[in-house]
Amino acid sequence: MNNRLAVGVVGGFLGSGKTTLLNHLLQHQDGADHRTAVLVNDFGDLNIDARLIREVRGKTLHLQSGCICCSIRDDLVTELMHLRAHHPEVERVWIEASGLSDVGNILRTLTLSRTRHQIRIDAVVTLVDAASVPGGLPREARELVARQARDAWLVILNRCDLAGPAQLATVRRWLEQQAPETPVYVTRKERIPRALIEGLDSRGLAADPPAGVPAFESLSRCYSRPFERAPLLAMLAQHQSSVLRSKGILQLADAPRLQTVLQGVGRYHSLRATGPWRDTPPTSEIVLIWPAGAAQADALTAALEACLA
Repeated sequence: MNNRLAVGVVGGFLGSGKTTLLNHLLQHQDGADHRTAVLVNDFGDLNIDARLIREVRGKTLHLQSGCICCSIRDDLVTELMHLRAHHPEVERVWIEASGLSDVGNILRTLTLSRTRHQIRIDAVVTLVDAASVPGGLPREARELVARQARDAWLVILNRCDLAGPAQLATVRRWLEQQAPETPVYVTRKERIPRALIEGLDSRGLAADPPAGVPAFESLSRCYSRPFERAPLLAMLAQHQSSVLRSKGILQLADAPRLQTVLQGVGRYHSLRATGPWRDTPPTSEIVLIWPAGAAQADALTAALEACLA
């Protein structure tokens, strides 16, 4: 199905900044014309500015931005099915994992549920509080944070402004030991570019990060030649520790008549055919995003071009 609901999961221990991040996603649509829903444990914690609230009906809170925020009071799968049935305009859902829950359990629930053919998971993000991990947590909590980080496609190391250099180095080493395959993006006050954690909207690619987000670089390339599938996936896997986000609308050499959407967050990359090109000339348009200094645009461009047919 090409109209599957895009689902992202936000995890993290208590106080890591999940609610603030979701609040930002609800309030700042950055001109996006897709509609977003957020499933949270208690939407009273969101502290959404009263001027943005259009109406509250039952456990669904409608915002002027077009977002919908639902409180998870029943089974997660039931909530998703209710959302699909009663809000067909919604194109993206963010799920907030409880601070004491395993992100992996939510992923298993989604992939094994009766909704699995109606959704596509395109982001799994775990926030980690740089000021409190690992030494500020008891052993059980540290083990939980480690599992949350291992299950994520991307770890957002948050509140780095509250951690001194020694503490920041300690938590980075700890994450490398506990979740060596999960890339880390360093930030403060939940300042995260939407382009890093959200997929393509209906207008296509948006390569430029929002203004005011520090230490972040990107490149956008458009080619008239198709990509070779296996070399492209291998190239992205090779650079997964530095390139935190990749996305594109591509022509592939093994499926030249079909548009193929690339989605990559951290170590996860997928190529999904969405239909014929019809009247649009086939091209390969791709965007890569990384923390400043973690990669060189020229080297990445050369690596991409080596994957062209």
